[in-house]
Amino acid sequence: MIERHAKARRADWLVCACLAGVALLAYWPVWDCGFVNFDDPDYVQKNLRVLQGLSWENLGWALTSHAAANWHPLTWLSLMLDCQLHGPNPFWLHLTNLALHAANIVLLFLLLRRMTGALWPSALVAGFFGLHPLHVESVAWIAERKDVLSTFFALAATWCYVRYVEARRVERSTLNAPRPSRAMRHYAFALVLFALALMSKPMVVTFPLVWLLLDFWPLGRFANWGKGGLARLVAEKIPFLLLSAATCVVVFWAQRAGGAVVALAKAPFVHRLENALVSYGLYLWKTLWPARLSAFYPRWTEPLLWPAIAAALFLAGLTWLVVRSRERHPYLLVGWLWYLGTLVPVIGLVKVGEHALADRYTYVPLIGIFIGIVWGVAYWAGRSPLIGGTIRFLAAAPLLLCAGTTFVQTRYWRDGRTLFEHALQVNPNNALAHNNLGILLLHNGEMPEAMSHFRKALEINPDYAFAHYNLGNALQQDGRLEEAIAHYERALELEPAYAKAHNNLGNALAKAGQPERAVTHYQRALALQPDDADTHNNLANVLVRKGEVPDAIAHYQRALALDPNLVPACNSLAWLLATSPQASLRNGTKA
Repeated sequence: MIERHAKARRADWLVCACLAGVALLAYWPVWDCGFVNFDDPDYVQKNLRVLQGLSWENLGWALTSHAAANWHPLTWLSLMLDCQLHGPNPFWLHLTNLALHAANIVLLFLLLRRMTGALWPSALVAGFFGLHPLHVESVAWIAERKDVLSTFFALAATWCYVRYVEARRVERSTLNAPRPSRAMRHYAFALVLFALALMSKPMVVTFPLVWLLLDFWPLGRFANWGKGGLARLVAEKIPFLLLSAATCVVVFWAQRAGGAVVALAKAPFVHRLENALVSYGLYLWKTLWPARLSAFYPRWTEPLLWPAIAAALFLAGLTWLVVRSRERHPYLLVGWLWYLGTLVPVIGLVKVGEHALADRYTYVPLIGIFIGIVWGVAYWAGRSPLIGGTIRFLAAAPLLLCAGTTFVQTRYWRDGRTLFEHALQVNPNNALAHNNLGILLLHNGEMPEAMSHFRKALEINPDYAFAHYNLGNALQQDGRLEEAIAHYERALELEPAYAKAHNNLGNALAKAGQPERAVTHYQRALALQPDDADTHNNLANVLVRKGEVPDAIAHYQRALALDPNLVPACNSLAWLLATSPQASLRNGTKA
């Protein structure tokens, strides 16, 4: 018995090593990937808090900030730690993402193996999870650190929950059992780890309900269904559900404060429901046929009523089938409800952002689909040795196809230009891809090409505030101030809380000889983003021209406190202190 147990443990660790190794090979192109101009600047490149690394002040900021229109303090702290150890080096940031993904693969395998005792089905589910190309976005995108980090803590919390269930069984089956200290210790660990998962990305708010599904299968805790057993199982999850509810409130506030929540007037609930139903179906299709994947899927412009009705009928029919087969095939019900339930927070009923759907949202939900498919195939494989051998042999083919497709998809994340050129190949009417590609071209000095992409984005979506803003930047660089001012003002009509647009409109107004209006917009920008060093510097420049030297000095000093490496502010402040009588008197020196 001991020898058999040792062999099983060696087999488990060998499978873990193989799964992690194959995943590293499939994601090999990530070593050459850099930053992309899609959230990466907000999360790392231009985020002074993250670039400064860990500190008590930055810890307080991470816990209270709604930067990037979200609340995920642990993700901010993990990025700060990377920058403190290695600087803003994309190689190490990608390495951390990949290491967390490899850890998630191993955790998922060990978790399924412990709950079910099945070696190869557990390995296949973990393999599909680790190699499926829909998960490239979560791994190869630095800004999606939150996906892999939250999943790591959620799976670790699930492991502790399973240990709690096992300990409770042992204590209940033991005569004169001691106080259930071991079980409650595992329960407490699960609670702490779940809180860390929520602080990394709130998408895991539905995990307590996933654990209720696991109670049904494979943990088999529904045996006392009619004797109050279900009520006790639900009561166990109440502390976790309270954490989820509190997180939902905080995150909704952060997203609304950041301007990411789309109002019902812009996206009526009926349209959201249609989009949600179609997205449920499309995610399944992309799971089976992962082609034409893109970093951004714009909202559909065509009516969705009939596709939504078809999707609703399909989902309802499939749900009816798995409910009917729950006694004979409980894994189908668990896997299907895992998929439906874990997608709820991001399916679009509360509309955040301009996308219709996103590959990264499948990172956790597809685990349920893989469980249902793999255990279903294992059931048929067990009915005949010949069928079983054939299926096990053929199982390698889809895994290899996934690995190859993942390898190719990862290469698109090499840089922003590659990423958005590919997105436009998938869908030429992608306004965000045109806009972000235009930003890169403008940065490279390719002015006509950049303007062409900004105008194309506005042709697709005339109310696209960010394209108006970026076209304004290009026009301002080209010296066409009146046109630039018009586009900045249009951007602010669409997004009144757009701090960068206020700042750059202030720059254009200052150049156009309208300092009073410029000051007004700088002040509005600082009301929205008080810690923006560039805006403090720009406001100080205009105040100097207006002769308001003491106020200018205060804003230069604030800019340098926020960013000590801001050379223009440093030079201007030094010149002002050296030449201005007002500055000299203020500092107690003789002019």
